[in-house]
Amino acid sequence: MTTYAGAALMLFATLGTAIASYTVNLHVAGERAAVRQLRADLGAQTRQVLSLQAELRTRARLPEMQRWNDNVFKMAAPSATQFLRSPVQLASFVAPAAPPPVQYAVATAPADAAPEVASVVVRTGYAPPPAATTAASPAPAQLVRASYERGAGTIADSVAADLASIAAPAAPAR
Repeated sequence: MTTYAGAALMLFATLGTAIASYTVNLHVAGERAAVRQLRADLGAQTRQVLSLQAELRTRARLPEMQRWNDNVFKMAAPSATQFLRSPVQLASFVAPAAPPPVQYAVATAPADAAPEVASVVVRTGYAPPPAATTAASPAPAQLVRASYERGAGTIADSVAADLASIAAPAAPAR
């Protein structure tokens, strides 16, 4: 019986030593990872300090370079009169900003069809779409300009106003 107690005691001692060793190993691995992260952070901060020092040196040289330019080099930015007769002529070369694209919604339907059966074609561009000329459909296409402006009412109000302006008969030209 003493041999069994001694074997059990050795088994528990070995198991305790293994658990303690594994715990120490995990702790050491955690510390190594922390040291590795600290080294990476230190390298990144060192690079950032070197970058900031280079920028500081460059900015510190700017007043000295300006003094050299004022006293020795006498350099200046080009003016419009060096190339053209006036600044107005230079400004005329700038292209005006393009207007925003206008979006059109074209709804076509035969005269005898119900209003809920209509095909809608959306065209975008700066020029109005070409008029539809088909022999099969005697009803002309309706051209509606739909847009959204904040604070100017709802889209439904805008479309209703556009439809009313299209439906209203135009005054005869004199």
